[in-house]
This record gives sequence, C-alpha cells and structure tokens, in this order.
Amino acid sequence: MSCFLAVDNASNIVAKGTILMDTNEEGLLQVVLEICLHREALLPFPLKEEFITEVGDAVGHVLSWPRHLVIRCSVTPRKYKTLYKKYRV
Repeated sequence: MSCFLAVDNASNIVAKGTILMDTNEEGLLQVVLEICLHREALLPFPLKEEFITEVGDAVGHVLSWPRHLVIRCSVTPRKYKTLYKKYRV
C-alpha cells in the first residue's frame, strides 16, 4: 500500500513509499522508501550499519517507520496529494 512518510509530525512529509508489513513492534511499520521529497531530513530510525541517516540516502531501503508518521495514500487529505504532485518528477 502506497504511503507518505513524515518526520516529527504528520504534516512534515519527507518521502513517499510502500508499506510492506506491520512489524508487531509497538508503533512501527516496515516501509520501502521510494521517492525522496526532502533529501536532508533525518530518518526516525537510521540504518547505522550502513551509515544511512538521511532520507535522501535511504531510497530503495527497507526501514522501520513510526506508525503515526505513515500516512496511507488512500486516506490522504487533498493537501498532501497536492504537495506530492508539486515534488513529483
């Protein structure tokens, strides 16, 4: 399922990705980051073993992301869809 990924709060969208699965860890989802909107934003859970700490370097990687910062595209308010279209390549 496609989603927007935010950091700090749900209105701060930094990327678009796909939800892979619910990790069953409290409040986390596994996502693949597909499109970066804000390259220098910090990841909520960096991939330390690969030295990946910023969103721009995580494209194509599977990441843990806080559930409350994953916004499903199917329920995304119009303002987020407009934001995505603005950054769409």
